[in-house]
Amino acid sequence: HKYIYTRMASSTQEYYQSVTGSPVTSILFISFGIVIIIIGYLVLSSVLKLGRKLLKVISNSRLPRFKKPTPVVQKKNDDQAVPLPIKKEKTMALKDLIKVDKANKRAAVKGSKDSIHHQHEMFVSALKGHSDIVNALSWSSDGSSLVTACDDQTLRVFDTTDLSSKDPRVRRVNTSSRPTGVGFTSSGGLLVSLDDPPQTHVSFFAPNRSSKTTASNAAPFEETVTVKKIFDAKDQILKSVGVCPASFSSAAAYSGHGSGSGSASSSAGPAGGFIACLSTKKSVKVFDWTGKLLATLEPNSLKNHDLTVSADGRFLAVASFTSEVKVWEMTYVRGPSGSKEFKHVLKVMDLKGHRGQITSVALSPCGRRAATASLDGTLRIWNLDVRYSLGEDPKLLLTIPLPLGPGVSYKRMAYGANGIIAATAGDGRVQFLSAEKGDILDTVVAHDLPITALEWCPMPKVVLEKEEGEGEGKGGEAAAAAAAAAKKKNTKRWVLATASEDKRVRIWRL
Repeated sequence: HKYIYTRMASSTQEYYQSVTGSPVTSILFISFGIVIIIIGYLVLSSVLKLGRKLLKVISNSRLPRFKKPTPVVQKKNDDQAVPLPIKKEKTMALKDLIKVDKANKRAAVKGSKDSIHHQHEMFVSALKGHSDIVNALSWSSDGSSLVTACDDQTLRVFDTTDLSSKDPRVRRVNTSSRPTGVGFTSSGGLLVSLDDPPQTHVSFFAPNRSSKTTASNAAPFEETVTVKKIFDAKDQILKSVGVCPASFSSAAAYSGHGSGSGSASSSAGPAGGFIACLSTKKSVKVFDWTGKLLATLEPNSLKNHDLTVSADGRFLAVASFTSEVKVWEMTYVRGPSGSKEFKHVLKVMDLKGHRGQITSVALSPCGRRAATASLDGTLRIWNLDVRYSLGEDPKLLLTIPLPLGPGVSYKRMAYGANGIIAATAGDGRVQFLSAEKGDILDTVVAHDLPITALEWCPMPKVVLEKEEGEGEGKGGEAAAAAAAAAKKKNTKRWVLATASEDKRVRIWRL
């Protein structure tokens, strides 16, 4: 037995030395052990993290209390009592509790955020009902309607005759794909650009004036013209602007930027209106309300940033990857019926002087002023009322340092007929600047997510305005409410409509 034990021990020792004697084998054993330890640590930390989340949800949720049910006895006769069947309480699953908790938190945040915005002194009203991101909006020529384009494939035409109404009348128009831009025509129709990846379309919706529209379920608009595939599949739409030039002549008269040569109103466009569509890389295409392609413009840039059209339909400007803004003029001639018909479009000037990319451009309603914002940290105001046909360049009127951080510029601007520029830098704030002096008049946190569109109403609107100290008197809530109603007065103010990724459309006064 001693001999057998000695042989077995020596054999085991020889085998162990043969296995562990190689340094490569030792490294493999050590590496395998380290991998096992790391995997175990990751699995354990994941389990602990999941457990903490479950405990947090359970602690924040109101779990039903499980009480011992007490039987209720119903007496049939004096000598007999029959116990009623005990009803079992339904318990909610953990998954349902999590959903309820998230829904309650969203509702609380939504209510608190809306109340903060609505308490601002510049807030006028909110247009509700959007279930997705609002991409664009546009006022009618007289300011009585506002149309919005939403990602839920719906156009909503709001009656804005009375801005104090909390529930304005809404007409809904369903589209075949996601609308990216919209504008009115002189007949009350809608010009719409539709993004149907990888293609882009343009559609015209005419008012449904047939006798059948008296029914409550009748469609307010009917699609009459559709132009498909206006851009290549690799080139998507960036922005589109719908304009009804002839009806904006009175709005341009409100602008106090000098009379100039008076040529701005002389080339106002046709009564039907048109829509200009800017692609992300290449061109600008202009269509009229019949679907006819009026012009194709080439900015000749690697990337486009912004597009704007003057309210009189005369000038069209594009901000691109370069430090210049290209401006085209659309000219018209008198037709046989006396209406103006499109003639041609010519590139007439460049706005030069910035030292960085121009991210946004805006034109005044009269077409005599322009505002450009650049990554060089400046906002510039230009005079376009020059004799460009004789080679005269546009004149720089004012250079305003942007009140933003380095490398940040305005992404969207709206030039009002009141000489005030509303601008946003890609967040939820709107800054109001004077185009004459360059002062920042006010800053409003209008939305919780980035603003997608903003536009001034072409006409002043009647809004309810309160006097200072209203509602601060004594005499109880009824007396304060009566005093507030007595002191309210109707005043005409310029109003701005804003849309955002937070699915909200709000109207502000200045």
